[in-house]
Amino acid sequence: MKLLLATISVFCTFLVYSQFDYDTINDARSIPAINSCGNVDACFSLTPDENYKSGAVWDTKKINLNNNFDATFCLTFGNRNGWGADGISFIMRGDNQDTMGNLGAWLGAGAISPSVIIEFDTYENTDIPGITDLAVDHTALYFNGDFTNAILGPTTLLTNSGNVDVGNSHSVRVVWNAGTQRLRMFFDGVQRINYQGDIVNNVFTGNNLITWGFTASTGGVSNLQQVCFPKYQISLADTKTICEGDSVLLSYYNPNITSYRWRYEIDTIKNWNSLDFSIPFNLDDSSFYATQAGKYYFEVELNNQALKDSIELIVVPLPQKAFANDVDLLCLAETNYVLTAPQTTGDTYLWSTGAISQQINVATEGEYSVTITEPINSCQTTDNIKIINFCKDESICEGDSATISFYTENITSYKWTFEDGTVFKNWNSGFPTLFDLNDTVFYPSQMGRYYLDIAIGTQVFRDSLDLTVVPLPSKPFVEEIILNCFEGNNTYSLNAQNTGNSYLWSTNETSQQITVNTFGKYDVEITEPQLSCKNFDTLKIVSFCKDTSICAGDFATISFYEDNITSYKWTYKEDGTVHKDWNTGFPTPFDLNDTVFYPSQAGTYYLDLKIKSQIIKDSMELAVVPLPLKPFVETEITSCLDQKEYVLDALNSGNTYLWSTNDTTQQISVSEAGLYFVEITEPILSCKNYDTLTVISFCKTDLICPNIFTPNGDLLNDYYEVTFTNDFTWIKDFQFRVFNRWNELVYSVENQTVKWDGTFNEKELTNGVYFYIFTYKDAFSDEEFKGNGNIQLVR
Repeated sequence: MKLLLATISVFCTFLVYSQFDYDTINDARSIPAINSCGNVDACFSLTPDENYKSGAVWDTKKINLNNNFDATFCLTFGNRNGWGADGISFIMRGDNQDTMGNLGAWLGAGAISPSVIIEFDTYENTDIPGITDLAVDHTALYFNGDFTNAILGPTTLLTNSGNVDVGNSHSVRVVWNAGTQRLRMFFDGVQRINYQGDIVNNVFTGNNLITWGFTASTGGVSNLQQVCFPKYQISLADTKTICEGDSVLLSYYNPNITSYRWRYEIDTIKNWNSLDFSIPFNLDDSSFYATQAGKYYFEVELNNQALKDSIELIVVPLPQKAFANDVDLLCLAETNYVLTAPQTTGDTYLWSTGAISQQINVATEGEYSVTITEPINSCQTTDNIKIINFCKDESICEGDSATISFYTENITSYKWTFEDGTVFKNWNSGFPTLFDLNDTVFYPSQMGRYYLDIAIGTQVFRDSLDLTVVPLPSKPFVEEIILNCFEGNNTYSLNAQNTGNSYLWSTNETSQQITVNTFGKYDVEITEPQLSCKNFDTLKIVSFCKDTSICAGDFATISFYEDNITSYKWTYKEDGTVHKDWNTGFPTPFDLNDTVFYPSQAGTYYLDLKIKSQIIKDSMELAVVPLPLKPFVETEITSCLDQKEYVLDALNSGNTYLWSTNDTTQQISVSEAGLYFVEITEPILSCKNYDTLTVISFCKTDLICPNIFTPNGDLLNDYYEVTFTNDFTWIKDFQFRVFNRWNELVYSVENQTVKWDGTFNEKELTNGVYFYIFTYKDAFSDEEFKGNGNIQLVR
């Protein structure tokens, strides 16, 4: 694993294992790499798939149990699919000379003492007294080769109680933490053994240097049992180059690290060789930033194997700065000034102007910078200089002020003086504690020469600036307002004067003179050619000769107002009536409403006024347009609309009309009662008049009286009924009476409809002739109506 954040060109590779680092015992043999175990350095067959075989692989380098130990291996148990034997043991043993223990159920580790044994058992032994096995592939922890007394276990190797001898490879990790005295075994990443105890004293009687390895055996049942050691390497660059002032991150990490140290020359930078190892290992503990040139050595222990490597850090000096001073005052108008960067073979340059040469010519003041890049590691230095030009004359427009200032952090003396000796800014007696940039600024408007005396570090400057004030163009209009008549083809010429200048009118015209034919406000901007100084002027043209018309009953709104009025009077020509007169003095403050009056009388009105020294007279003709005549003499009319439509006439021929019915003709016909109104507009000034008329529909009501009825119960003509030609509500005071031939009253109703069944006092009357009379009044006009007739009663 490589965690060096640097560009590496040459690598040195150090491997944990080689053919000289182990001893093989009995049937153990070196074999080619097993592909399913990944990147490995060495693989061994512990037993062939034959009966009564045994083998062991022992590391020739001892483990120091006073230090942490963390190792990972790849084990295969053959492919007998649950009927293989007997398994593999991981062993840590003392100084005894035993390199192979009891075979068969003891996995080649039985009776080796002192020892710590972790078994990987693939066979259940049921006929050996004292040995407790599981029916499934399992693991357990034993001390001193005693398989009859398990310290931990047995427990299944796989959490699903499956077989491990099915042709697959399995990852095994053994971790000893010397600080916590905890021994753990992980099978395929899952913890299966977790023991805490002082095995150095309790098992190895204080001996901390022990031998470790793997044993395996077969008996009456066999399997191909193998172990592979992973390949570890450290890949550090031989050299790394950084720029002066930069740093580089140096780091290395592997989960099986048990010893770790970085050294600079002879000084230790990072060291975890003691027992303060963090579990799990913190990646940040393996990293540091190096800034000092020299050689850095790295030492690490992986799977009980020590590796070393080194990297040399080269620090490239930055290029030399280009400018001795941060600021230069000079006359760019008189000097071809050159900025020069220091020349070193292979350096490249990039100026703020975009130039890439060593030197550049400067023609304008401002900030300039150059970035110098050296060729070894592209290390860069950037330097800045401010060029200030004080010999260049400064010009301002009349009425403006120049903004004069100079400031840099290295100022030690500072003074501005006018040509007459007046001092504007002076800090030669000492700057304020917190120097304020605003203290360097002043705003002269007086033409002349200004001197600057300044010290920046040990550099003393004296320079000057000539300030020229350019006059503004003159205003072209003597007055601010004129009264003019634009009737017909009359026009007025406006002249901006100031020949040789440029012009921009509010009409967007750019000539010196323009011709206008409407009243209003006209602005002109005049720009002189030297410094583009501008002046503005405005002329307001007001026309009072244009006649004004109003509708009869309305009034005109007449007014004139300008700030410079000193005399003001409106007079009615016809009778000399004065409407407004301030010739004796204006109110203070002057109120615009005082200039307004509202004439309604036709005729000529004169305006006399004085603006500054200008006397102006003009007049206005007011015409009054008569309103259309109201067409209706009465407010309401009555007509029988059931029989005939009624015609409404708006009169006023030649006008336009808009009725409440949305009709636009002079006459309309109506067939319904209601309120009707019409708007009449005359054609001259669209003056309007309105009129309304209520139309009431009324028709005379008649009675229809039958002369016979047959109240015999056959449901045909059983009642005598009277009908009305109009609704019953159109009459009032209705009375209907029936008499027999002896002039006796046999039936009578008032103000209700007639419905007689031929009875009197609930008795049926005899056949014969009866007589009726009726009276009623018209509900609208109170006209009274009477009538009589005969009724033939037939049963």
